[in-house]
Amino acid sequence: MKRYKIEITKLMILVSFSFFMISCAPSGPSMRDSFSLSPGMTKNQVMETIGKPKRSEFDRNVEEWFYCLTGLGFHDEHLAIYFLDGKLIKTHNYVVTESDPGVIPGLCEINIKKGNYRVPDEITEIRLNVDSQIKVK
Repeated sequence: MKRYKIEITKLMILVSFSFFMISCAPSGPSMRDSFSLSPGMTKNQVMETIGKPKRSEFDRNVEEWFYCLTGLGFHDEHLAIYFLDGKLIKTHNYVVTESDPGVIPGLCEINIKKGNYRVPDEITEIRLNVDSQIKVK
């Protein structure tokens, strides 16, 4: 009978711990939902789909949002999203590994724009066009 009580106690602890872990799991928008993004979406639609960015930058007419997930292994997953006139025009997934120069493992926010990050050609073209328009004026 005593052994039965111990087993029931263990089971209750396991069930309680499971409910606790489930309640701590992230809910709502996540970078993992980035497959749902498509060109033309507004910034609000993107935020509703994958949440607030970790960081954002504005360079000429293009706004860039950064998302990341700290990996349990040897890399972090990153996503850069580009907007022109408030509409999504391009996404770019990249990876940062702990062997990349200047990387601080376990802190994906600090490692934004490192690893195999590069600005997509379409974005570079838009920015160059803005530069050439400024020079003409």
